[in-house]
Amino acid sequence: MTDPGAPAYRYYSSTSSSDSQHQGSRGDYEELGRLRLNPSLSDPDYLIFKLRRPIVEKWCAAIGDVDLVVLDIGGRIQPYRSFLQTSAKHYVAVDLMLEGLVNVVATGEKLPFMDGCCDLVLCNDTFQYVPNPASAVNEIYRVLRKGGRLILSTRGSYPEHHDEYWRFLPNALRHLTTAFSKVEVAPEGYSAAGMAILVNVLLHRSIRADWLNRIARITTIPFLNLLGLWLDRFFVGHTRSTCGYSLLAVK
Repeated sequence: MTDPGAPAYRYYSSTSSSDSQHQGSRGDYEELGRLRLNPSLSDPDYLIFKLRRPIVEKWCAAIGDVDLVVLDIGGRIQPYRSFLQTSAKHYVAVDLMLEGLVNVVATGEKLPFMDGCCDLVLCNDTFQYVPNPASAVNEIYRVLRKGGRLILSTRGSYPEHHDEYWRFLPNALRHLTTAFSKVEVAPEGYSAAGMAILVNVLLHRSIRADWLNRIARITTIPFLNLLGLWLDRFFVGHTRSTCGYSLLAVK
């Protein structure tokens, strides 16, 4: 087991990827992170990231501590790392492949770190890909110090994507995190936004013609995003079709 805050800490890698390959892709992945933090209206997933950002930002700002050891599970692009710019002393990203901004190759169900070594675990848009979410939550709980926090975001109602196993509702997230002393689940928007995301993704993800994509990105995609954002004001509290949820859990 390793301490991610140790000065000598570098890679735990089961791949043959070289440092140069890893470093060469950093700029692209940093740009992807910026686009997720500040999504474009021309993105069918705009509402997901638009509505998630203030939730994660608020929870990160409320931590207040400095010199944090942060573990980012599935952290290839790290869109919310900037929220911890002044408070994170060590920031370590885990994923199945050493690509983008990843430091450690490992699974969420088997983290190569010591008990109680992390102050904060981030896990955004990753949990739907984890084969054994209960095992992953147990590992997260183990590596968190007492009082440490988990900030997790995942999909609720959303069209099937590649390699996914799960969709999560609030009761499932609470059930998985019963060992934590405090749990808060926040919907990322309400049913109107969820339906707009659903229609946007189903209509536009399958477009193959470049000219149709160009037209959609300046017409139907922005229109549906703005319509969902506007209509959501009339659906406050209605979450039967909410696209995603964020969770804050304190050990």
